[in-house]
Amino acid sequence: MYNNKKQGYMQRADYIRQVLFSNDGLTAREIKERIVELCPSLWDEKLAFYADAGKEKSEPWIDNQLCAEVSSTIRKWGRQGKVIVGKNEKGTTIFTATDHYKNSNEITLENDDDVIEEYNEDNELSCGPNCGYVYLMKSTVFPNTYKIGESMDYEKRQYELSKDNRYGVFGLETISYIKVNDRKEIEKLLHSYFYAIRLCKKSSIKVDTELFQTENDLPNEFKKFITNNFINNPFNKEVIEYSFV
Repeated sequence: MYNNKKQGYMQRADYIRQVLFSNDGLTAREIKERIVELCPSLWDEKLAFYADAGKEKSEPWIDNQLCAEVSSTIRKWGRQGKVIVGKNEKGTTIFTATDHYKNSNEITLENDDDVIEEYNEDNELSCGPNCGYVYLMKSTVFPNTYKIGESMDYEKRQYELSKDNRYGVFGLETISYIKVNDRKEIEKLLHSYFYAIRLCKKSSIKVDTELFQTENDLPNEFKKFITNNFINNPFNKEVIEYSFV
């Protein structure tokens, strides 16, 4: 019976700190890879947890899950002023621990209740198979052009789109995202809400896309829609995490 939850997650947070304190400007995936190198048992414990729960997962799924958890933890530290969140030359989010945090005495997790709560296994399982991100990307090439989509890992998706034959020419860059329990359903809702400005719906191009074009402030409209219908709605707890421009 796998029952090493608290110990495993305490170790992981300490390893994340160790990597952050020793390196600047790493992505969540790079940090994940380094903590797994430092402590391979973290990967094995993750596999064992889902196997014990009767929910065997593929290695790519586990990889994405660990990346999402690492990113979520570090972003929380960013909101606490411990980590600086930036972008590298590819537009991927990178993380750097502040000098104050590096020089602090906060090395172990005993007093870090936020991280323990964030990685509670029951909360993680309740997220469900469709848990993930709905993102708003903006074209750096074509004016007033955006993409609304969903993914388990929006940073990885941005990189994939840069190599895509259809979307690569747009130079898409993530500007806002929300983490939700049902990313596919929320994506459909947003596509429906912004239907009137969706490209290829009312044009001569006969290829469907997830691109939207408007001279209005779409990032602000995206934020208002999510805020009014989910974040400020006491009856809807769909949004787990969010970041807006």
